[in-house]
Amino acid sequence: MYEPSKSTRIGLSYRSPITQDIRGNADFTVPASARALTARGQFTDTGASAVLNLPDTLSLAVYQELNPRLAIVGDVTWTNWSRFQELRVKFDNPVQADTVQPENWNDTYRFGVGANYAVSDRLTLRTGITYDPSPVTEEFNTPRLPGGDRTLIGFGASYRPSKSFNFDIGYTHVFVNNSYINQSSTTAGTLKGNFEGGVDIVGLQVSWQF
Repeated sequence: MYEPSKSTRIGLSYRSPITQDIRGNADFTVPASARALTARGQFTDTGASAVLNLPDTLSLAVYQELNPRLAIVGDVTWTNWSRFQELRVKFDNPVQADTVQPENWNDTYRFGVGANYAVSDRLTLRTGITYDPSPVTEEFNTPRLPGGDRTLIGFGASYRPSKSFNFDIGYTHVFVNNSYINQSSTTAGTLKGNFEGGVDIVGLQVSWQF
């Protein structure tokens, strides 16, 4: 963090990529009319695993006091979503072929701006808005991981009854743009439709310094 003046702070943060190794069990239910599919040992219950490559991020944030009571904040975050090219599930059964879902996600830039207003020495009000574009293109939209640009609007407050205690409460609504899917597969048929979504987030935090 760099502080060129008492009223201005500039922060830069980086989070490394993460690779997760996931293991579980695959359970298959094969109807009697399709028993021929299991003649060579396929579609039988077995162990399964997947490697999930999660992205690294780089964020730049600015805090600027306009007067002793009002401050504005802003940030931009780059997310390296292009690490996520496919979702591949491997099976312990050697004759069971991998299940592969192409993803081909794109890198994104998220932008946010907000304001803090100190009503008094004890009470501070906060609000902000963030635009977070989806890394998923329509061509690769799936029901497993549907995409949609998101706009987040939040409100909150901090109350400090004493030097030792601080209470924070916040509410955010996430508006998710509708997204469309049109995928065809020789084994799974054709899936067409729209995804709609929205999220409400409520947070409460209590801090005690001693």
